[in-house]
Amino acid sequence: MINIASISPRHAFYHPVSWKVSTGFQQTLFDDRDDHLVYRLNPGGGFTWGGNRAMVYALVETYLLVGGRFRDSFALGLGATVGLLANPLPAWKVHLTGRNVWYEAGDPHRSMDISLKQNFQLTADTSLVLESSRQSSFDRYVTDTTLLFNLYW
Repeated sequence: MINIASISPRHAFYHPVSWKVSTGFQQTLFDDRDDHLVYRLNPGGGFTWGGNRAMVYALVETYLLVGGRFRDSFALGLGATVGLLANPLPAWKVHLTGRNVWYEAGDPHRSMDISLKQNFQLTADTSLVLESSRQSSFDRYVTDTTLLFNLYW
């Protein structure tokens, strides 16, 4: 429902804190090899370095997952995300992220994912997006690739 990220690079005179907040429902892979709907609350903060062509960021995040499939109906964890935002060419944007979360309260487990999103601007009103990700949760792995055509009007 809500997914906001403020990734602001640090400079010699300006030292902003990068932050994010994400909340809503998501399908989560469990140890029964099936996806189940859970509620997610995920705030975080950290720092970003770089400029117009490329930025690198690191965030420390907390995760609260709530759903009936968890032991005690929840999982609470702490994790970190590192990412790279780059514009190799004026019409090409790349976003590479890696995340690792350790859930220690409620239903202990570990979750990891890596994703690569690329956006190719075709015209002023259209773009092509290629997204690939690999996720691990409860020692189960899921790989997903998506190709999207965006029309802005």
